[in-house]
Amino acid sequence: MAHKGYSISVALERLRNAAKSPDLYGFLFADAAETLSGNDRTVLCALVVFLTPAKTAALADATDLAITEIQVSLERLVTLSLVNDLDGERFGLHPLTRTYILAAVDGTDTVGTAPLSGIRFDSAAQRKVLRYWVDFAQKYGGEGKDAYQTHDKLEAEWQNLEGVATTLWEMAGIPGTLKDQQAAQMLIDLEHALSSFLRFRGYWDEWVRLAEWRYLAGKALSQWSDAGWGAYHVAWIHYQRADKDRTASSGDQMKEMMERGGNLRDKAFATRMQGVIAEQRQDWAEAEQLYIALNNLGGFARSQGDYDGAEFYYKQALTITKKLGFKEQEASHSAGLGHLALNRNRPTEARTWYERQLTLAQEIGQQSLVADAQEGLARVLKEEGRYTEALPLALTALEIRERLRDKNLDFSRQLVEWLRRKTGIE
Repeated sequence: MAHKGYSISVALERLRNAAKSPDLYGFLFADAAETLSGNDRTVLCALVVFLTPAKTAALADATDLAITEIQVSLERLVTLSLVNDLDGERFGLHPLTRTYILAAVDGTDTVGTAPLSGIRFDSAAQRKVLRYWVDFAQKYGGEGKDAYQTHDKLEAEWQNLEGVATTLWEMAGIPGTLKDQQAAQMLIDLEHALSSFLRFRGYWDEWVRLAEWRYLAGKALSQWSDAGWGAYHVAWIHYQRADKDRTASSGDQMKEMMERGGNLRDKAFATRMQGVIAEQRQDWAEAEQLYIALNNLGGFARSQGDYDGAEFYYKQALTITKKLGFKEQEASHSAGLGHLALNRNRPTEARTWYERQLTLAQEIGQQSLVADAQEGLARVLKEEGRYTEALPLALTALEIRERLRDKNLDFSRQLVEWLRRKTGIE
């Protein structure tokens, strides 16, 4: 360096930037790199992705090489001083080696090679290891009810997973012109797999960053639902932090994406988020309209025989109304869930929902909901063959409906007549 007139700071900068110092890195690594086999180069590309020291078995899983092949390559790489042999049969790259390999690996959609003083490394090996970590996250992450049981696996490898996310982000080239579709898709897959883990373990800053990347990757790929879920996760964190402006901004992004390409479930979540935002602003009128929309979707889904969809919409609406303290609407949604349980031939579950509805309706004195709940309980008893117990409830509901001239009056009359025939009571 001295004979070239470089200062210490310039020399250090050149060491940090291999892509702009091919002469220097060619001098440092040319002899060693020329002796490397294909397996050696694969192992080096794999170790670039491992930000913590890797064991032989993990390298074998990530590269699809046999353990014996990994061992032979590691022995040669350690001898060449390209790899550190650490305690516990773990291996890691020297910092300069890592800088060199990163500069020598191409990162585009077309898996190819990039020269550095005539030395080439195949990016397919690096991409395979990135996929290995995304698969790892999908295996031990996700949104299942028991997913938390494997979060320790993700915690142990969090440094590697975070590094993979950053690498994929850089490869994708977003925001801006999309450079690598595969990297963008893997970034989406990674956020989806890790979102529950990050939420549970309190990695909220990291989750915001990764969810924002998912939003941008989804937009770049025109995968509107993926973009919308990324925005939803960002909005959720900002809501938990009482950041009203950022919650609203991310919520609007979610709404826009779901309107462009989301399914009914996506749009329901977007509506729910808009309700949460309205609640945060204390805009009760707008919040009420939003959860009414969800309840209507539940009724429509039930009428079409989509019972799973109906349950989702009713429960989303119930969550919002309960949080807002709107007991009338909470009673109405409970009724919807009771009707749904009867459609599914689940009378015990239906009874629970109707009893909840009745308690709320009586508390607020809403007579049509009282009638609906009592009639629902009568229908449960009817399904159980307890006709004598069902009749008084059905009669009380009928009396209320007659006084109100309720739209469901004919149904109430038919139920009472049927129960009277069964019990012989006129």
